[in-house]
Amino acid sequence: MTEPYPISLGARRFSRDDLDRFAALSGDANPIHMDAAAARRLGSPGAIVHGAQTLIWCLDRLGPVGPIASLRVNFDSFLPQDVPIEARLVSRAPGRLQLDARADDRLVMTAVLAIGAPATREINPIPTKIYAPTTATDPSIDDMAPMAGQIPFVATQADWAAAFPQACEMLGWQRVAALGAASTLVGMVCPGLYSIFNRIALDTVGDDENAALGFRTASADGGLRRVGLSVWGGGWAGTVTAMMRHRPVVQVPIAALAGLVAPDAFAGLVALVVGGSRGLGEVAAKLVAAGGGVPIVTYAAGATEARAVVAEIAAWGGRADLMQLDVEQPLAPQLASLPALPDLLLHFATPAILPQRGPALDVARLQRYLRFYASSFHELARLLMQAGAAPLAALYPSSTYIDERPAGLVEYAMAKLAGELMCQDMTRTMPGFRATILRLPPLATDQNPQLQNTDDGAARLLAGLLALR
Repeated sequence: MTEPYPISLGARRFSRDDLDRFAALSGDANPIHMDAAAARRLGSPGAIVHGAQTLIWCLDRLGPVGPIASLRVNFDSFLPQDVPIEARLVSRAPGRLQLDARADDRLVMTAVLAIGAPATREINPIPTKIYAPTTATDPSIDDMAPMAGQIPFVATQADWAAAFPQACEMLGWQRVAALGAASTLVGMVCPGLYSIFNRIALDTVGDDENAALGFRTASADGGLRRVGLSVWGGGWAGTVTAMMRHRPVVQVPIAALAGLVAPDAFAGLVALVVGGSRGLGEVAAKLVAAGGGVPIVTYAAGATEARAVVAEIAAWGGRADLMQLDVEQPLAPQLASLPALPDLLLHFATPAILPQRGPALDVARLQRYLRFYASSFHELARLLMQAGAAPLAALYPSSTYIDERPAGLVEYAMAKLAGELMCQDMTRTMPGFRATILRLPPLATDQNPQLQNTDDGAARLLAGLLALR
């Protein structure tokens, strides 16, 4: 009787401690695995689990299946910490197994294992240059092209066997350690800081006594943003592929924005800029400050970015305050630390905006968008006015995506349209409250770094701000 596939191999959540332990085992301390603020630049709600950690855990859940001749892996999407993941045996055929890992019905990883004896081949000596950075490097594309060296294993046999006993028994601890070293190669060395682990194609070879993974750059394509690396050592030989992420988007500096706005345009006004640490909110905060106003720059997770915005404004000669405000948490207690009652409410709070896969409406995603774009705006306005911020003028930054509705963003467009209708109703029914709705095209941010920011976009935002006075 044929077994019903897929077969669950187990489920779990990777905690903050799990990520820290794997970073210590492998040496891969790329910020996206260690810092939620860095991971959110990829649209993740939390620090991202190492792809190699997911892979080795799945192999550990698989248990002994015989000698492995080759391993082919695709890392299909990132896995945030604390998100449930399931390992599955998808199919079994003579000499071949297929595994995958899924989170919330989303494919995270696919792995194909060929069963058989190690290949017989001549292996080049491991280069003598050692790469063992404690912080992720950021080489240019020209620097990557000639790179060659070795990634030493940073943990012992006992360490790896304690963490992944079944995988070490099946593959040998050095092959498991080499998978960890491949993660370090990609995340810390090449491409390094701004990388995404994409693919593994490895064959098993005879035992390698060197406790290191040798590598050489095989290709580095700046146009495709892809790096191919030949690797060998620890009982493997083959290739790993990584993608180069865009570097963080830098918004227009306040010194340049000051040329667009009269120095007294917002004199005497305090603006609560919700989500002012980056993107449109950052630009709005700088425009208010350049016009003589005082923005209160709020952030949910990006404290470092928010402090940088406030520091830039202060260095230019303006004034700004800083405040943590998370619209997904109860708002009233957070507003107790408000530095001053605002005259203006500028609402730029936004979650990760990821296109929906498939035709079905994602109700959970819609509900989350409605919290960010509708109910939190209404609640903030009501609480501020109850506290004495009346009259209160508000800018509601909507989106041209309401009309364009790009594929996969229907929930986003629905929530923004709901916010517009809510603003119209609030202006009509709440004495002393006035909302200006401004439909804006997408701005280049970490979520869409391929776009180009222009002074025209800042000018359109400024026009909306000036309408609030």
